[in-house]
Amino acid sequence: MPNFSIYMTSDIEEKIEKFLNKIGFDLWDVSFINQKLSYRIVVYIDSTKGIKINDCEYVNKKLNEFFFTEDLIDHNYELEVSSPGVFRSLTKPKHFEKYLGEKIKVKIKNKILDKNIFIGKILKVNKDGIELESLNENISISFSNIKKSFLEVEI
Repeated sequence: MPNFSIYMTSDIEEKIEKFLNKIGFDLWDVSFINQKLSYRIVVYIDSTKGIKINDCEYVNKKLNEFFFTEDLIDHNYELEVSSPGVFRSLTKPKHFEKYLGEKIKVKIKNKILDKNIFIGKILKVNKDGIELESLNENISISFSNIKKSFLEVEI
């Protein structure tokens, strides 16, 4: 089974985002997972009103119709639609911009100040990365150095 190329996935992601916007939802993220006999496509949706299970069911049905009518995916696939959840993963610059001033947890590839995990408030976002306030220090982290990052919500 051929792999989705980076160009294919970004093109498909762009089309999914435009389609979701038309039906009243925002694309948070999408994952293409190669399985033995098919692909698993996980689409994370968001909305200003929040996401309920009925929203996921509706979007799943509409996306399957969209994939079929647009002949978007020419491989066997399983589609999963989900909310990004409370502890949502931040993977794109726009995610960090949305949560400017909020507390996040960031795991980095290359240590800064002898640490590879930071929890702090997002102070700035620019084209290259973010600036966090963590333990009374301002830390600049490039997007290329971020391994994983999540919204840190106190419950």
